[in-house]
Amino acid sequence: MSFKSPPSSDSQSAPSFHASLSIVVRNILWRYLTPSLLIRIATRVPIPYVSRHVRKTEAGFAELRLHILEMISSARSSIVAGDSATIKNDALLRNLVDANMKEDGEYRSLTDEELLADIFVGLIHFF
Repeated sequence: MSFKSPPSSDSQSAPSFHASLSIVVRNILWRYLTPSLLIRIATRVPIPYVSRHVRKTEAGFAELRLHILEMISSARSSIVAGDSATIKNDALLRNLVDANMKEDGEYRSLTDEELLADIFVGLIHFF
């Protein structure tokens, strides 16, 4: 796993994993305590300070989500390929993904969104 940002298709480079995580950690309370109506309005109508802050916070959350999904995908492919060097470096992530890949009956024990949430909570806790 790497903490580098994923390749971006646009000309503007995406923030790195660390930068996205820093934005999220600094703004997590603000995001969850701000009414969703104000966030929707601030994305459409320029409100001094608020609109800029909302755009930056929402972009940080979106980029972090992409980084985590990339980490999950990379961990899955490492497990399938049996890449032990990568697996040893990311034991917690590997165990979460491995447990999720083992199907019980016809469904997985965790959806990708639940796995994403578990990893997010772990990142916030360890940051």
